Amino acid sequence: TDLAVDISGLYIDDVANGGGAPKVIPAGTTIAAKGRYVMTFASGFLNNTGTESVRYLKIVGGVETVYDSHSYNLGSTQYNKVFHRIGDGGAWCNTISSNVTKGTANPATCP
Repeated sequence: TDLAVDISGLYIDDVANGGGAPKVIPAGTTIAAKGRYVMTFASGFLNNTGTESVRYLKIVGGVETVYDSHSYNLGSTQYNKVFHRIGDGGAWCNTISSNVTKGTANPATCP
C-alpha cells in the first residue's frame, strides 16, 4: 500500500484446527509503505509433502478472521522453493517455483 501497515499481533498458520500452533507476528511489527515483511519459521512448521495451507489471519477470543490463504499439495519433499503471487498482490501461482525472492518483488509470471 501507499501507507505503512501495523501487522503486530496477527498470525501465520497452516491448516485450520490442525498442524502446529499459529505463529504470532511480534508486537511493533510495521511494514513500511510499499515495503515487505519476511517471517522465518523453524523447519517442520509447514509440511513439505501432502496437502497444506498457509493462512494470514487475526485471532480474537478464539475466533479466526482469515485475510489471505493459499492451499497446495506436494507429492514429494521440496526444499528452497516457494509458492508466490503473480507480481506483488496478484493471484497466487499454483505451481512451485525455485525463484525464491525473499524480501524482494514477486516474479511477474508463474513458473
